[in-house]
Amino acid sequence: MNWDCIEDNWKEYSDKAKIRWRRLPDDQISQINGDHNQFCRLIQDAYGLERGEAEQQIKDWRSWL
Repeated sequence: MNWDCIEDNWKEYSDKAKIRWRRLPDDQISQINGDHNQFCRLIQDAYGLERGEAEQQIKDWRSWL
């Protein structure tokens, strides 16, 4: 699934992101409104990951949507 579709339907996909990344604060997930870069930074900060690792997790998650 491409990111534009996720961004356009962020309300729906943010619930799925909350399940996948439980450490992410609900309010921050809502505030990013599907912005890919902000989402990636949020994952990096919450899980102590490098950018590439966070990107790979997002890519894997997208493949399951």
